[in-house]
Amino acid sequence: MIRESLYFEFAGERSTKFNILNVSISSGLYTETFMSNRTINEITIRGREKPYHTDVTKSPLSFQLSFYFEEKWDDDLIDEVSKWLDVDYYQPLSFSENLDKVYYCMPVESTELIHNGLKEGYITLTMRCDSPYAYGRQSIEPWYECKESPITFEVMNLGHQTIYPFIEIRKTENGNIEISNLSRANNVMKINSLLKDEKLKINGENQIIETSLPNAARYNNFNDFYLPLYTGINRIQVTGACKIKLKFRYKFNS
Repeated sequence: MIRESLYFEFAGERSTKFNILNVSISSGLYTETFMSNRTINEITIRGREKPYHTDVTKSPLSFQLSFYFEEKWDDDLIDEVSKWLDVDYYQPLSFSENLDKVYYCMPVESTELIHNGLKEGYITLTMRCDSPYAYGRQSIEPWYECKESPITFEVMNLGHQTIYPFIEIRKTENGNIEISNLSRANNVMKINSLLKDEKLKINGENQIIETSLPNAARYNNFNDFYLPLYTGINRIQVTGACKIKLKFRYKFNS
């Protein structure tokens, strides 16, 4: 997907603005990063030949890119490209074959300008991502309203990994809220003793809960379970008078 793309977008700018195309400088078949590197974590005990597996540590994605100048460059263009690529924090990168898949990355190691002495050539660099995954564009579900009876709706996770959505809640009556993912057993998020007109913002990825009430926190009212969205169809059930909306990004292995 990366190698066959003609152009790309990085840090809000399209490569065609700088007369740059994405190219592959190797002959034959394309080589793509399929999944991030991973390390198996194990514990070895004396007298036991087989170690105990504990977990796996996944490394952030990284890949090499080559950008070709369609026309001869001048010093001003080289300065512009240098400023564009010289970032101090992860920036969105997407490729023309699938602009809806986004890598959050920045250049690392050495960046080289390879040319023929006539102001013609290409740039090679290595991009390192902030995680082992690529992400989809933000998906936003419509507002759902729950009154006296529980409501159920479906949310599709088209990615490769379980994700934790950003949830907005507007309480329409005093009381408790339960949000369940019926696709798996024992997946219930509970927040008790909420007030009418109270607004909550729940960041499941970073495990942060914010309330519109001044000088208040809701962690003591919370069962400490953040709602997951598994790959495929998720049947979400909401109990308690409120309006609710979910926002999320799919996670892809590459």
